[in-house]
Amino acid sequence: MNYIDFSILAISLTIILSGVYVNFQRKSDDHDKLKVATDKTLLIFRVAVPLSLIASVLVYFLHWGDLGLNRGIYVGYTLVAVGLITRWYAIYSLGRSFQVNVTIMKDQQLMKEGIYKWVRHPSYSGLLLYYVGLGLVMHNYISLLILIVGPLFAVAMRIPKEESFLADHFGKEYLDYCKSSRRLIPFIY
Repeated sequence: MNYIDFSILAISLTIILSGVYVNFQRKSDDHDKLKVATDKTLLIFRVAVPLSLIASVLVYFLHWGDLGLNRGIYVGYTLVAVGLITRWYAIYSLGRSFQVNVTIMKDQQLMKEGIYKWVRHPSYSGLLLYYVGLGLVMHNYISLLILIVGPLFAVAMRIPKEESFLADHFGKEYLDYCKSSRRLIPFIY
């Protein structure tokens, strides 16, 4: 096993543990919640994202789709680091308001400061960054494609549900916020 193989396994394990923490440790008591949406997007997210990771690692180690180029590896490592930092900063910034279910907490305020001033869903931006980064580290076009398509599909399903829920709760304040910020990429989208 070379250092790239080891780093891919280490990054994958970090992503898995990060996901486990977010899904099982970031929950509040029901009495703290004002509204909780019931929908299938969390299930889609919990299936598509981990399966993409597992499939891409399997494809990488089976050497299907190897590019044979290592040029993107350091860009990939950088994207993984920036993505993890972005995701965890977004989660930390929301504090107890960050929930895995689409939830409005009692006394919740709309976050429009820090990273949220520029992007409405920085946690998803970070997730997409680190998956693209991991795909570049793998220098494997099939793995890269899997790591883009699965998480992007899950995020594309999830964001409209979250935005609709937030617009229903915060009304004009949220709609005005949407005009001054982007969904995932500052100044672009």
